[in-house]
Amino acid sequence: TQIGSVKFARQSGSAEIKSNLVLANNLKPSFVGNLPNITWLEDTSTSFNISGNFSDVNNDSLKYTYMGVENISISINNDTGIVNLAPAHDFYGINYVIFIANDSEDINFSNNVTLTVINVNDAPNVTSATINNTDFLNRTNGNLTASWTFSDVDNATMESNEILWYINGIENVSLRNSTIIGFHNTTKNQNWSFSVMVFDGNASSDFVNSTSLIIQNSAPIHTTPSITSND
Repeated sequence: TQIGSVKFARQSGSAEIKSNLVLANNLKPSFVGNLPNITWLEDTSTSFNISGNFSDVNNDSLKYTYMGVENISISINNDTGIVNLAPAHDFYGINYVIFIANDSEDINFSNNVTLTVINVNDAPNVTSATINNTDFLNRTNGNLTASWTFSDVDNATMESNEILWYINGIENVSLRNSTIIGFHNTTKNQNWSFSVMVFDGNASSDFVNSTSLIIQNSAPIHTTPSITSND
């Protein structure tokens, strides 16, 4: 409410003061100009200042909020007007948001802003790296096999892998990238393990260590008996 005018009127020797109160309606915030569409990379955040896109003719302070967005976290600092946008982990795609300015009595809306999060290739992941012996007693007459589980959030396939074999903690370079180790390479009491890395065509996983396996026994050695004569 504002005092719009004050009128003075003189009537026969006395002064009468009349005041007219003029009620001014609050005007809603003004949207100054369209917000641009925003594009940024997956698993990163971006920010901009929204305060220059709204104004208020009554000089009321403005508070900002938004509506209509999913998979993207939005925080707004009402003191500075800085808007921060952070997509959910591994989310990429197109989303939309409308921002709202509020002067505590009325609101106004921005244009519909397109938010585009660009896909960034994620490295594949290796889990459950396991070494097994085809001999259920882990003896030297069984072959050793390497197996693991591959996953990729981008649904990429495994194009290649690298395997390092270790005997008692020391790499055997001659066996590199083998998925099967022949029984003739094993000896009783050896501690075997491997480390594997996979590649999806764009990125590689970290090396992941397998379980370990100890060779329990060696096959008996057959020798040809000899006969000697006392004659």
